[in-house]
Amino acid sequence: MTVVIGLVNRNLNALVEFVGSAEQSVVSSGVTENSNSFIINPGLRYAIDLKNLQIVPGISVPIGIGPSKGEYGVMAYLSFEHNLF
Repeated sequence: MTVVIGLVNRNLNALVEFVGSAEQSVVSSGVTENSNSFIINPGLRYAIDLKNLQIVPGISVPIGIGPSKGEYGVMAYLSFEHNLF
């Protein structure tokens, strides 16, 4: 997996992830099956700064290309960042 993050402004990040995998499964005695996937996942995340808390919502759209062509989705993200001590 590779992630590229760009700072749009102080609180907004644009990002894109690249994820690929290659798998091999045994389907019967001595027979294997290969499967590959490649996903590009562009998205945005935004930081909301409060006194002692940062709330970071985000959204992205995974898109399959190559062997994963035609696969797509929507992914939501929510993070709460605070000081431990």
